[in-house]
Amino acid sequence: MSDAVAVSAAYRLFSEVCRTRQIDIKPLCGGRVLVLSKRGITANVYGWDFGVNSATALLVCRNKAACSALLQDRGIPCVPHEVFYRPDREVFGFVYDASWSRMIEFFGAHPAGVVCKPNDLSRGIGVRRVSSVPQLEKAAYEVFRFSRELSLSPFVSIDAEYRVVVFNGRCRLMYVKRLPVVMGDGASMLGELIAAAHDQEWTDVPLGGLLEDVEQTRRITYVPARDELVRVGWRHNFTHGARAELLDAASPELRQIVDMAEGAARALGVVLAAVDVVNNAGNYHVLEVNTGILTTHLLQQLPSARPIVKELFGAVVEHLFELVEASERGSYGHGGLTGGTNGAQ
Repeated sequence: MSDAVAVSAAYRLFSEVCRTRQIDIKPLCGGRVLVLSKRGITANVYGWDFGVNSATALLVCRNKAACSALLQDRGIPCVPHEVFYRPDREVFGFVYDASWSRMIEFFGAHPAGVVCKPNDLSRGIGVRRVSSVPQLEKAAYEVFRFSRELSLSPFVSIDAEYRVVVFNGRCRLMYVKRLPVVMGDGASMLGELIAAAHDQEWTDVPLGGLLEDVEQTRRITYVPARDELVRVGWRHNFTHGARAELLDAASPELRQIVDMAEGAARALGVVLAAVDVVNNAGNYHVLEVNTGILTTHLLQQLPSARPIVKELFGAVVEHLFELVEASERGSYGHGGLTGGTNGAQ
């Protein structure tokens, strides 16, 4: 299924939620912006960011370094991120230490390698695993071509990545993402096994991207032993082959993860967020927090998630209109709403 079809499935579900509440939807900018109207009251949704968070919380979550700094300050275990600026930012009045020397220092402090990524983007865009100085230089150059700042974080070998969607202080949706695996036959090279599995099971993921990710962990010419299981890649993104499984957040064995995610949301002051918690050999850390609630690939992989996502959409939309109505009455209760529209974008 293509991204366009997956997105339209999420849009159809959201439209259904709005229709049952007598809310009209007007898509703008190719659907990137949704104008919601009900009884003369208007609210905006931008890129699946529903506008129920304050402007400050929104900006903090979009900045990986700022987000991790606040979580560390509140004592919440997280994967630390440090920001580095493109040299031409000096013309915008930024004053900072030389980025390249600090990058080298950060890299040297983490012998297992680092992950280089844009500091203000998500969905795995521009993310590179780095294990040498030449790779660091190349990765930084690639990020700085389209972003003015990047972040570095220590590389963490992730056993599983849990996404916990928190709304109004409690978990409303939870699932785990795991990397796909192939089984060795004692004769075929890893690249051959991945190509065969791709043609049969992973047609929704570009083969080139899978092979590129694998090359950052082991050679595709490696020949796994018979019955040896090999994880494909290292990034737990749907667009890189991750597979999802719905979880029951009420399960006692998940309590630590849920508590950590809900605590992160409180620390950042977010009403609605998707908190990613990673498991590294039984140690749990918050990786990042996103305010855009993307359900496109989840619904594609797991149609059984539809009722849960529908309930979440409904609760969020009702809360959004409550905020807008309160702002029109002059009783804000939320720093990001003015003039009857969502001002937190």
